Amino acid sequence: MNDFFDDTVLTDEMKQLKEKLQPEIAKIATKLLEVGSLTLAKLSKEFERIVEGAGEYTESVKQAVETNGGLPALTAYLWNLEEQNKDVLTLEDVIKWVKVHFDKTRHSAGCLYVFKAGMFGEKEYHVCFLSKENEPLFDGSEAHLLVHAKSIDSALAEQLGNKSMVVFK
Repeated sequence: MNDFFDDTVLTDEMKQLKEKLQPEIAKIATKLLEVGSLTLAKLSKEFERIVEGAGEYTESVKQAVETNGGLPALTAYLWNLEEQNKDVLTLEDVIKWVKVHFDKTRHSAGCLYVFKAGMFGEKEYHVCFLSKENEPLFDGSEAHLLVHAKSIDSALAEQLGNKSMVVFK
Protein backbone atom coordinates (compact mmCIF):
# COMPACT_ATOMS: atom_id res chain seq x y z
CA MET A 1 0.00 0.00 0.00
CA ASN A 2 1.22 3.49 -0.80
CA ASP A 3 2.68 5.50 2.13
CA PHE A 4 0.57 8.48 1.04
CA PHE A 5 -2.44 6.80 2.61
CA ASP A 6 -0.79 6.38 6.01
CA ASP A 7 -2.98 8.22 8.54
CA THR A 8 0.04 10.11 9.88
CA VAL A 9 0.63 11.89 6.56
CA LEU A 10 -2.95 12.47 5.41
CA THR A 11 -4.09 16.04 5.00
CA ASP A 12 -7.18 17.13 6.94
CA GLU A 13 -9.08 17.09 3.66
CA MET A 14 -8.06 13.48 3.00
CA LYS A 15 -8.94 12.46 6.57
CA GLN A 16 -12.43 13.91 6.12
CA LEU A 17 -12.79 12.08 2.81
CA LYS A 18 -11.68 8.83 4.48
CA GLU A 19 -14.25 9.25 7.28
CA LYS A 20 -17.03 9.96 4.80
CA LEU A 21 -16.22 7.23 2.28
CA GLN A 22 -15.06 4.29 4.43
CA PRO A 23 -18.67 3.27 5.24
CA GLU A 24 -19.43 3.33 1.50
CA ILE A 25 -16.66 0.80 0.88
CA ALA A 26 -18.20 -1.46 3.54
CA LYS A 27 -21.64 -1.28 1.88
CA ILE A 28 -20.26 -2.02 -1.57
CA ALA A 29 -18.06 -4.88 -0.35
CA THR A 30 -20.98 -6.43 1.51
CA LYS A 31 -23.20 -6.19 -1.56
CA LEU A 32 -20.57 -7.77 -3.81
CA LEU A 33 -19.88 -10.50 -1.25
CA GLU A 34 -23.58 -11.38 -1.11
CA VAL A 35 -23.70 -11.97 -4.86
CA GLY A 36 -20.37 -13.83 -4.85
CA SER A 37 -18.43 -11.39 -6.99
CA LEU A 38 -16.21 -9.50 -4.55
CA THR A 39 -13.01 -8.51 -6.32
CA LEU A 40 -10.84 -5.42 -5.95
CA ALA A 41 -11.53 -4.44 -9.57
CA LYS A 42 -15.31 -4.59 -9.09
CA LEU A 43 -15.10 -2.82 -5.74
CA SER A 44 -12.97 -0.03 -7.23
CA LYS A 45 -15.35 0.39 -10.15
CA GLU A 46 -18.40 0.66 -7.87
CA PHE A 47 -16.51 2.93 -5.49
CA GLU A 48 -15.45 5.21 -8.34
CA ARG A 49 -19.11 5.97 -9.07
CA ILE A 50 -19.63 7.09 -5.48
CA VAL A 51 -16.39 9.07 -5.24
CA GLU A 52 -17.08 10.96 -8.46
CA GLY A 53 -20.43 12.04 -7.05
CA ALA A 54 -19.09 13.16 -3.65
CA GLY A 55 -18.94 16.92 -3.32
CA GLU A 56 -15.98 16.56 -0.96
CA TYR A 57 -13.90 15.03 -3.75
CA THR A 58 -12.21 18.36 -4.52
CA GLU A 59 -9.68 18.99 -7.23
CA SER A 60 -6.76 18.93 -4.74
CA VAL A 61 -7.90 15.58 -3.31
CA LYS A 62 -8.45 14.20 -6.82
CA GLN A 63 -4.93 15.26 -7.85
CA ALA A 64 -3.38 13.77 -4.70
CA VAL A 65 -5.21 10.49 -5.21
CA GLU A 66 -4.23 10.27 -8.88
CA THR A 67 -0.54 10.89 -8.17
CA ASN A 68 -0.51 8.24 -5.43
CA GLY A 69 -1.96 5.19 -7.10
CA GLY A 70 -5.38 6.39 -8.16
CA LEU A 71 -8.75 5.20 -6.96
CA PRO A 72 -7.68 1.55 -6.69
CA ALA A 73 -5.03 2.59 -4.12
CA LEU A 74 -7.55 4.71 -2.21
CA THR A 75 -10.08 1.88 -2.35
CA ALA A 76 -7.51 -0.58 -1.00
CA TYR A 77 -6.61 1.85 1.78
CA LEU A 78 -10.22 2.41 2.82
CA TRP A 79 -10.86 -1.33 2.60
CA ASN A 80 -7.88 -2.03 4.92
CA LEU A 81 -6.35 -4.20 2.23
CA GLU A 82 -2.84 -5.52 1.72
CA GLU A 83 -2.30 -6.73 -1.83
CA GLN A 84 0.34 -9.22 -3.02
CA ASN A 85 1.26 -10.89 -6.29
CA LYS A 86 2.70 -14.40 -6.13
CA ASP A 87 3.41 -17.19 -8.53
CA VAL A 88 2.24 -19.75 -5.95
CA LEU A 89 0.14 -19.11 -2.85
CA THR A 90 0.93 -21.66 -0.17
CA LEU A 91 -0.96 -22.90 2.85
CA GLU A 92 2.01 -21.73 4.91
CA ASP A 93 1.66 -18.16 3.49
CA VAL A 94 -1.99 -18.04 4.54
CA ILE A 95 -1.39 -19.44 8.02
CA LYS A 96 1.52 -17.05 8.67
CA TRP A 97 -0.53 -14.01 7.65
CA VAL A 98 -3.48 -15.09 9.79
CA LYS A 99 -1.21 -15.67 12.83
CA VAL A 100 0.40 -12.23 12.50
CA HIS A 101 -2.91 -10.34 12.22
CA PHE A 102 -5.24 -12.49 14.35
CA ASP A 103 -6.76 -10.85 17.43
CA LYS A 104 -8.63 -13.29 19.66
CA THR A 105 -10.65 -10.46 21.21
CA ARG A 106 -12.19 -9.54 17.82
CA HIS A 107 -11.85 -12.62 15.63
CA SER A 108 -13.22 -16.14 15.88
CA ALA A 109 -11.08 -17.49 13.03
CA GLY A 110 -9.19 -16.66 9.88
CA CYS A 111 -10.49 -17.67 6.48
CA LEU A 112 -9.56 -17.83 2.84
CA TYR A 113 -12.14 -16.92 0.20
CA VAL A 114 -11.57 -17.60 -3.47
CA PHE A 115 -13.34 -15.39 -6.02
CA LYS A 116 -13.26 -15.61 -9.80
CA ALA A 117 -11.83 -12.31 -10.99
CA GLY A 118 -11.98 -12.48 -14.77
CA MET A 119 -13.38 -14.07 -17.88
CA PHE A 120 -10.42 -16.42 -18.21
CA GLY A 121 -10.69 -18.14 -14.85
CA GLU A 122 -8.35 -15.82 -12.95
CA LYS A 123 -8.88 -15.97 -9.22
CA GLU A 124 -8.44 -13.62 -6.31
CA TYR A 125 -7.54 -15.14 -2.95
CA HIS A 126 -8.81 -13.10 0.01
CA VAL A 127 -7.45 -13.92 3.48
CA CYS A 128 -9.62 -12.29 6.12
CA PHE A 129 -11.14 -12.90 9.52
CA LEU A 130 -14.46 -14.00 10.89
CA SER A 131 -16.14 -11.92 13.57
CA LYS A 132 -17.08 -13.42 16.91
CA GLU A 133 -20.47 -14.08 15.25
CA ASN A 134 -18.64 -16.02 12.48
CA GLU A 135 -19.38 -13.42 9.81
CA PRO A 136 -16.64 -12.56 7.29
CA LEU A 137 -15.10 -9.15 8.01
CA PHE A 138 -14.92 -7.67 4.52
CA ASP A 139 -16.20 -4.26 5.60
CA GLY A 140 -12.79 -2.62 6.00
CA SER A 141 -12.90 -2.75 9.79
CA GLU A 142 -10.14 -5.38 9.90
CA ALA A 143 -7.07 -6.05 7.83
CA HIS A 144 -7.31 -8.50 5.02
CA LEU A 145 -4.98 -9.78 2.37
CA LEU A 146 -5.67 -10.07 -1.34
CA VAL A 147 -3.33 -12.35 -3.26
CA HIS A 148 -3.16 -12.58 -7.03
CA ALA A 149 -1.55 -15.97 -7.60
CA LYS A 150 -1.07 -18.07 -10.70
CA SER A 151 -1.58 -21.22 -8.65
CA ILE A 152 -1.82 -22.65 -5.15
CA ASP A 153 0.29 -25.37 -3.57
CA SER A 154 -0.99 -28.91 -3.06
CA ALA A 155 -1.52 -28.44 0.70
CA LEU A 156 -3.79 -25.42 0.15
CA ALA A 157 -5.55 -27.15 -2.74
CA GLU A 158 -6.25 -30.11 -0.46
CA GLN A 159 -7.71 -27.78 2.21
CA LEU A 160 -9.93 -26.03 -0.34
CA GLY A 161 -11.07 -29.08 -2.26
CA ASN A 162 -13.87 -27.81 -4.51
CA LYS A 163 -15.02 -25.16 -1.99
CA SER A 164 -14.59 -21.41 -2.29
CA MET A 165 -13.80 -20.92 1.42
CA VAL A 166 -11.72 -22.57 4.11
CA VAL A 167 -11.64 -21.55 7.80
CA PHE A 168 -8.49 -21.53 9.94
CA LYS A 169 -9.02 -21.72 13.71
